[in-house]
Amino acid sequence: MKTQIVLFFVLLSGFGMAQPNAFVDSVAEAYDRYREPTLEHRRFKHADILPLIDALGEDDRVTVHPAGKSVEGRSLSIAEIGEGPTTIFMWTQMHGDEPTATRATFDFFNFLLAEDEFDEFRRKLLAETTIYAMIMVNPDGAERFTRRNAMDIDLNRDAATLATPEARSLMSAFLEIQPDYAFNLHDQKSRYAAGEKDPATQATISFLAPAFNEAKEWNENRKRATRLISIMIEALETRIPDGIGKYNDDYESRAFGDAFQAKGAATILIESGAHPGDPEREIARRMNFVAYLAAFDAIIDGRVDDYPTDRYDRLPMNDDDLFHLLITGGTARVAKGEFRADVGVNREERNYNNATESYVVSEALAVGDLSDERALEVFDATGMTIEPGAVSEKTISSLEELETLDVDSLLRAGVTAVRLEGENVKEGPSPKPITVTLLERRREPFETAVKRRADLTIRENGDVRAVVVNGFVIDFKTGEGAVRNGLIIR
Repeated sequence: MKTQIVLFFVLLSGFGMAQPNAFVDSVAEAYDRYREPTLEHRRFKHADILPLIDALGEDDRVTVHPAGKSVEGRSLSIAEIGEGPTTIFMWTQMHGDEPTATRATFDFFNFLLAEDEFDEFRRKLLAETTIYAMIMVNPDGAERFTRRNAMDIDLNRDAATLATPEARSLMSAFLEIQPDYAFNLHDQKSRYAAGEKDPATQATISFLAPAFNEAKEWNENRKRATRLISIMIEALETRIPDGIGKYNDDYESRAFGDAFQAKGAATILIESGAHPGDPEREIARRMNFVAYLAAFDAIIDGRVDDYPTDRYDRLPMNDDDLFHLLITGGTARVAKGEFRADVGVNREERNYNNATESYVVSEALAVGDLSDERALEVFDATGMTIEPGAVSEKTISSLEELETLDVDSLLRAGVTAVRLEGENVKEGPSPKPITVTLLERRREPFETAVKRRADLTIRENGDVRAVVVNGFVIDFKTGEGAVRNGLIIR
């Protein structure tokens, strides 16, 4: 009987460990209180976060340390909060076009500085840890919304050479802080999926305990990182089911995460990804907040060293070879004849209006038998024909004239583009969900090669069933689908 009782309590203890953290759930429910309202959109600049950093420095609990300057002279700063012996170092936006964690970090500092029913946790956290956050490591890249800095260098390939001032500042901060835990915070492509399930599920969050050598060996701090990641997965797995992946762990000696893992910090990579219907990545932003909360709660509760790693071990690997759109089972019809064809389409986001806005350019990247391929969106065109979208017989002389056209009727007739004459405009978003072309003759999909703009007409029994405008499907039979924006092309 004693053995049975002991076994019962062991099982009960293990079962309790696997349950969601009620405290984390409570704070997560209150997230909107702490969400930084000035960072509504992803394409904010260094100037937009300076007032937020200044505001942090005005609070007696926070010390803002100057940490150098970027190539173009923008300031780098580290916010420090807490007085405890366990040190945590976070850094965001090493790549200028990866802003999700910057927003989430400000959200988290708002939480730390609030006063409400969670004050006991705050007191314990700030008594037992010291948190350092280097927010927006690459402000010059953020200005252009590009990955690289103003020297056109990828900062995450500069951990060894330290050719850039931003990389030198980051390395200097790490060596001075000597953190116990390091949080390497990035964004990943929207086409990343969590594992190989079909249909594909976007990887909204991906984790990695980076390798510290070519052999991908496991030292104690890398093991500790996997235990902490398992705790964060526990907090997220019910919120984004099937939306958590594992990032590739190939060793990269020039990358900061790998370097910091080798230097003794338990280093955790968090990659923020897309989520259906969420172009601004607000879901990933919220999941970052919850992940930080779960991790820091576990650190101060002393749960990390005994926590099982099975959640991390079971994470599906990221699949980064998806199409945004896959049209399956159709017959391509072009001037040279017909052939059985699937069509794989990808969408590329481009900067616009001084990188404060974006538009999409889509291309049909693959045509043929794509039965082994996966996509985030699939349109079954079995029994249907796929042909290049038509150009309107009527030309327009200005974009203002586009407003007078019955675009819906044109699309339902299989017309996906209008030709603009007499106006020199730049490539960019069309004010209507239709392509505006300045070309004398459009390059049609399938004509000679792939990599053609994804403007297509899909017919069923001879009638227009759907159109694809700039890579987005509008299905007239079901009423599903929409064009995020049309495109003006030169």
